[in-house]
Amino acid sequence: MLRWYAAGFNTVEVSDTFRGIPPEPLVREWRDAVPGGFVFALKVPQQVTHERRFVGADGILRRFLDRVTVLGDRLGPLLLTMSPGFTATNEARAAVISFISSLPQGFKWAIEFRHADWLKSDMVQALSARRVATALVEGRWIRRSRMLELARAPTADFAYVRWSDPPRGSLARADNVVDHDEVWSSWTEILRRVGALVGTIYGYFGNRFSGNAPHDVKDFYRSTCGAAGEVQNWRRRAETD
Repeated sequence: MLRWYAAGFNTVEVSDTFRGIPPEPLVREWRDAVPGGFVFALKVPQQVTHERRFVGADGILRRFLDRVTVLGDRLGPLLLTMSPGFTATNEARAAVISFISSLPQGFKWAIEFRHADWLKSDMVQALSARRVATALVEGRWIRRSRMLELARAPTADFAYVRWSDPPRGSLARADNVVDHDEVWSSWTEILRRVGALVGTIYGYFGNRFSGNAPHDVKDFYRSTCGAAGEVQNWRRRAETD
């Protein structure tokens, strides 16, 4: 389905790489199936982020990078995701900051935190020094108001946005219905803020957000375009699980 997908969208966030390093023939197939200008955003394997929790994972990371560079100019951001159970103890903070500081150059890195207590000044400074983007996420873990604060002071020259889960308030509702107008309005403001400060915004919808990622992409695009072009220089990108 990748060729069909690439005819309608110009990027995809790949979750399979979270499970492990993909075989080289598969990566070559991905590269050859999409047109020029298409970009793959890849999740870094869980062995790095969840199993080893950023400690002693240099070898795994190198093998992953060697493999995905086969994509050439179709390689986009690389996303590090935190485990929800990974708490910001002093030891954990030191490990993550050390890992961030040693990330290889020549790649676009982004990291998704699952608890707001990670986002203290020492972590933000480490991210800024290495130009690692703090993922702006709609979901259950961190409040949207905090995302607006992060958008005002991006830590990289690009932004990485994920609409991965229903808004926090909808999780308790039996029908799990998302108030799109309210969400779109809030995120238009967030993207306006960050869009004035970075060159590119990578944005991805997942089906868990409201059950129909392609529809959400189109609906959000119409909503933001209808806002009198308030957000400029976006590269609007979309993902379906």
